[in-house]
Amino acid sequence: MSNTPGLLRDAIPDSLYLLTLTKDIGLATLTYLIVDVVSTIDDEVELMWPSRLTFMKVVFLINRYSPFVDSTLAVFIVLGARSTEVCRRVWIAIISFYMLGSFASETIIIVRTLAIWNFDKVVLAITAFVTGGALVAVITTISQYMQAIRYPDDDLIAVTGCIIGIADQEGWTLFVVVLIMETTLVALTIIRRLQTRTGSRRTGPVMDTMYRDGLFFYAIILGFSIANLCCMMAAPVAVSSILQMPLRAVHSTLCSRVLFNLRNAALRSSRLSLSIESSVMFNAMGFESCHAAPVALELHSLDEFDHHTS
Repeated sequence: MSNTPGLLRDAIPDSLYLLTLTKDIGLATLTYLIVDVVSTIDDEVELMWPSRLTFMKVVFLINRYSPFVDSTLAVFIVLGARSTEVCRRVWIAIISFYMLGSFASETIIIVRTLAIWNFDKVVLAITAFVTGGALVAVITTISQYMQAIRYPDDDLIAVTGCIIGIADQEGWTLFVVVLIMETTLVALTIIRRLQTRTGSRRTGPVMDTMYRDGLFFYAIILGFSIANLCCMMAAPVAVSSILQMPLRAVHSTLCSRVLFNLRNAALRSSRLSLSIESSVMFNAMGFESCHAAPVALELHSLDEFDHHTS
């Protein structure tokens, strides 16, 4: 390892401290995920566990717990990876779980948006077009990104971990495409909200919660996404990906809270019947009867969602 000092000078001049920052952010992200699960486990046990296994429940579980896998691997790749081969395999696993969990999060947002529109055919077509385009762009970007990765040799990885061998500037299009898709979905949500405000029917607390959370959570994700893009484009290679795991974690936890807040809103409601919009939304989100409600609300499972989309 006599050439290690030279490798360090060539690879990370005056920025070794940035690697320490990357490690700290990774550990902080994992801590945030643990704290979020602990603080919301009561809601999960009461509102999600009793329902039978449906498509949306599977989506929820993937969205909820897959960030623990890629966040843990992200910490390991900095602290424990000490060879090029290990670095390569672990990084592929990180990307795979990252994309799986992100897809689950986006599914929750997509179904929510379709539900508040009562699966309107025009909105369904717009959503399918934007989502399909985003999916093609994501697959293309990931394929090119994986081919472009160049890992440092074992001597350098043994000292720094493999994070400095992964430059993320080429992957900025991935996050831009996802942001465009989410912006489209939020725009559809705002349009629907304006329609209901000018209409004669009240939406009720359940739909009010959906609109509120959708807009508020989007504002948070937008801020994180812009900061992440700035890091990817302008920050040193050592920290170009520093906000990707925090963005992933925040996205996952907010989508989980969307489901928790909706069920809590239903339980808090003093009404014994739901509006048409609320009923469609519950059907699509895979909600079943809430056993904790004073009077059981007939919230059908995802079979209704399958019926709407077939």
